[in-house]
Amino acid sequence: MTTTEICRKTIDLGRVGQRTLQYFLTVENRSDGGSEYGAGIRIIETGEESVIRSLTTIRSAASDFLDLLATNFVTPTSLMDVAEDWLGQ
Repeated sequence: MTTTEICRKTIDLGRVGQRTLQYFLTVENRSDGGSEYGAGIRIIETGEESVIRSLTTIRSAASDFLDLLATNFVTPTSLMDVAEDWLGQ
């Protein structure tokens, strides 16, 4: 699996302080020559991370999903819930 950073966003988490969210694309090459794309979020300061592998085989769909995550400041804790909602559309 390879990862590519898409963007970083800073969020104020109140008493915890500011945290930097790193959003990244994952790519896994399949044996048939295709690729599967996923998404991940990491809090730089703490190392907390959540990754969803093999979310889609369409790169533009994975990019759209990552845009949704970053626009809404989604954290690693809520990544799975957001992905379930997105896949259910």
